[in-house]
Amino acid sequence: MSDIKEVTADDIEEKQDVTIPDDNSELSEDRSSSGRAAYEESFAVPYEELAQKNNEDIVIIMDKLDSLNDQFNTQINQVISEFNDKIKYDAHKDKIIDDLHKELQDYKNNLVKSHFKSTILDLIKIIDDIRKMISYYKDHEATPEESIKLLSFVESIPPDLENIISWLGVESFISEGNFDASKQRILKKIEIDDKLKDKTIAESLRPGYEWEGKVIRPEMVAVYQYKDKEI
Repeated sequence: MSDIKEVTADDIEEKQDVTIPDDNSELSEDRSSSGRAAYEESFAVPYEELAQKNNEDIVIIMDKLDSLNDQFNTQINQVISEFNDKIKYDAHKDKIIDDLHKELQDYKNNLVKSHFKSTILDLIKIIDDIRKMISYYKDHEATPEESIKLLSFVESIPPDLENIISWLGVESFISEGNFDASKQRILKKIEIDDKLKDKTIAESLRPGYEWEGKVIRPEMVAVYQYKDKEI
């Protein structure tokens, strides 16, 4: 009994201050550190892999740019080709139009010359006939019968000349009714006491002439003029 040590209050307090290691806490800390390292490691990419990936992206972008550049050049070349074709077509078209215009103008000129040539030859024939007649009557005294023939010949000259100019589109006209200043000229006035006939045509002294619907020589007329009788 003498070997038994008496336990005092101080011994109990000392025992209470002793810290018992917590194995579970240390294990938890180790697990947390290893998990965080694995997590960080999963996001860590080596420099060589990152550089290779960037190079691949650059190559893809360059390929796309080259493709776009080729498409752009193709479209530009197509537009230039179409533009050149249009210029050639327009130049060819303009040449055709110029050639057709020249041919039409030549045809028109030849047609007019041909038309005038026929008219000129008809006028020359009338001139020859008049000179032949003048030459004959210079050497011969006209008999009554010849005088009648001469008058008939002279009377036929105006209608013949009108037929000739009609081939050129010139037409003669003679008017009746009211005086029209755009188509007639007054050579003579005849006074009357009938107010209803005032400014009406009394007589056509010379026919008027129209060319393509336009008056080129107005008709010469005598016109009635109303005048009150003096009382």
